[in-house]
Amino acid sequence: MSRFVNLVDLFQHLSKNTWERIGDGYELSISQSEETLTDNNLLEIKRSGLKNIHIVKFNKPKEALYGIDWEWWIGSQRNGWIKFAVQAKKIYVPSKSYNTLDHKVKGRLQLDILDEYARKSQAVPLYCFYNYLLDTEPILKPFWRDCTDLFTPTEFGCTVTPSSIVRQALIVKQKKFEFIHQQRQTIPLYCLGNLGCIFKFRNNFDNFMIHGNLPSHIKYSLQTDVPLREIEHEFPKMHFEIRNDSDDELPKRRNNVNNGEFSKVSVMPKRILVINFGENDYYD
Repeated sequence: MSRFVNLVDLFQHLSKNTWERIGDGYELSISQSEETLTDNNLLEIKRSGLKNIHIVKFNKPKEALYGIDWEWWIGSQRNGWIKFAVQAKKIYVPSKSYNTLDHKVKGRLQLDILDEYARKSQAVPLYCFYNYLLDTEPILKPFWRDCTDLFTPTEFGCTVTPSSIVRQALIVKQKKFEFIHQQRQTIPLYCLGNLGCIFKFRNNFDNFMIHGNLPSHIKYSLQTDVPLREIEHEFPKMHFEIRNDSDDELPKRRNNVNNGEFSKVSVMPKRILVINFGENDYYD
């Protein structure tokens, strides 16, 4: 039996846990990357016992791949599915800023890769922020917006915003918590655990659309518990041109673009979650 009432309860726990982990890490000078925090949340989801959230597993990559952190499919077979492509970013506590918002992959802005992936795969491009502030309620309360009137500072442990807000932040050179969270589009993560909340905020989301079905490769993995293999006939082909600025292992197909050396690399999610608000109807 699950120790959580529902998905909102679980996501509130993830936010609280993330907030406290970052705070404890800051106090003890223990560094935790976005990937570490994401993996911790993944384990909490796995251990939650909730029957309507599933993790689609991958085999170990056989080639160099660049991944977004999450792909989420939320909905049901009867009512359709909303696809989210999510990139995680952790706050730098002393300055209350996200120092890696302008991170580049082989010379290309990570934000551009996320947006292109989302556009090609008809997904909503989101950033998920892992947060902790030394001062809480007086600073946080003006930024609170969700489907209820409740407010708890640790709900800001995990928040999400459309990639367009991150692009705006980079244009005006504002990477700080306050700028991101004063935007009405930035909401608590747990809003994604409630379909009513998702539809309330649907105008916030770029590329919002309803998919009629889960992709066949995901349905097959859910039916059989067989991990997805990162090969083209089982996963949508997503190739991007990335500048070669180092000797990292990359696929060998290359061409010259704008007098620069580029490689075509595969981009795919590192983790896929399926959140089913139907009644065991994955296989209809």
